[in-house]
Amino acid sequence: MQLKLTQRTAILASKVAKWPKATRREKSEILDAICQVTRRHRDHARRMIRQHVAGVEPKPRKPRKPE
Repeated sequence: MQLKLTQRTAILASKVAKWPKATRREKSEILDAICQVTRRHRDHARRMIRQHVAGVEPKPRKPRKPE
């Protein structure tokens, strides 16, 4: 089942609320839960969490010039 972007964002927001004060073990559990539900790799999930906690929008990619 594919989740829509709004659903993934809602799941991320609900799980990340505890992130800043969580212990290392709790952070690992939060990360595992996000990976399991959104079906993303841990690196991608970690990047999403960092951006969400910092309140930063992801940077758009620069278009590549054809060679």
